[in-house]
Amino acid sequence: MEFTFNKIDKVAFIRIWNSDFQDGFPDSHKNPFEKSSENEWQPLLEKHLKVMREVELNGQLIGYIFLSPKADGSAHLGYGLYKGNRGKGFSIKMCKQFLKDEIPSLSKDIKKIFGTTLKENIISQIVLEKLGFVFLEELDDPEFEYVRFERDLTIP
Repeated sequence: MEFTFNKIDKVAFIRIWNSDFQDGFPDSHKNPFEKSSENEWQPLLEKHLKVMREVELNGQLIGYIFLSPKADGSAHLGYGLYKGNRGKGFSIKMCKQFLKDEIPSLSKDIKKIFGTTLKENIISQIVLEKLGFVFLEELDDPEFEYVRFERDLTIP
């Protein structure tokens, strides 16, 4: 199973944005892309152009993934699968391939990767653990209960 990681453009970003909203992730953004002002989505698009990829398998778009490097030598991993592609083991396999293929090209200075998910999203927590992440902390947020995991890349 070989995944292709396509650079995103505005059309892909709209697909990702609307997929998240339809899946009930209101913390990602307030409204579907078409109803949001350009001032809201344009900075996000520009930020994600460098680090986000839409994932393809056998010619079919199945989801997206991103690794956002920070100045302190850490990075944040995020991913999602479009409906109809969940429950097939794609998340773990695509994340493993992405981390192996993309970390060196994004930054050789990345020492730690963080993954954050809703506390109720047990499936994402299992994915992170299978990728070698360990629980770090619960985050204090007034609207949502998040948990954060980390993976130290300096430990083999």
